[in-house]
Amino acid sequence: AEVKRELARNELLADAEGRLASFLDKGARASDMLPKEAAAWLAVLAQDLGRARPGLGAELAENFVDPGRCPTASKLRKVLVPFSPALVMGAIVAINEVHNEAWEPKAISRLLGA
Repeated sequence: AEVKRELARNELLADAEGRLASFLDKGARASDMLPKEAAAWLAVLAQDLGRARPGLGAELAENFVDPGRCPTASKLRKVLVPFSPALVMGAIVAINEVHNEAWEPKAISRLLGA
């Protein structure tokens, strides 16, 4: 199961990285993504911090408080699979060290509770 999860995570990361430049050029809204996609993009941004405009990480994290997609911390944990909450939180910490973003407290709280 762990190998399958790792393959799915790598596939999502590769897809996210491939679409990131297009997303940034078009100015699409980060809040229109699924939580799993937002987690993948946060992980990609954390690996290459120069690609992210200030504020993008915080915009992505707002997907974690969407009441329709993840109304609770336990539901968030389920919709983030194959990404762990710890991996996503690590990405947020890395991004924040460079950009010092205004994170939505509810998003951080929900992620920590997941």
